[in-house]
Amino acid sequence: MKAGDNVKSVQLPAKNLAAAKQKLEELQALLAPYLISLTPPERQMCPKMRDKTLLFVEKDMNYAQSSPKFTLPGCRGAQD
Repeated sequence: MKAGDNVKSVQLPAKNLAAAKQKLEELQALLAPYLISLTPPERQMCPKMRDKTLLFVEKDMNYAQSSPKFTLPGCRGAQD
């Protein structure tokens, strides 16, 4: 079996699908003031998250959470 193969076919009830779509629209409206659209050249300039980069970021996030006194105030997230 390949990674992309479906193991089981499930039909999502129409009311659940409609509710999920509504929640996604609410989420998009909630986040809209904080999101920006990037042009293709701007997207190409963004760093890519690869395996080594992801490991570094995860380690850094764990360190920041365990030692918040060494974290910049704007980087502390929701507790600011």
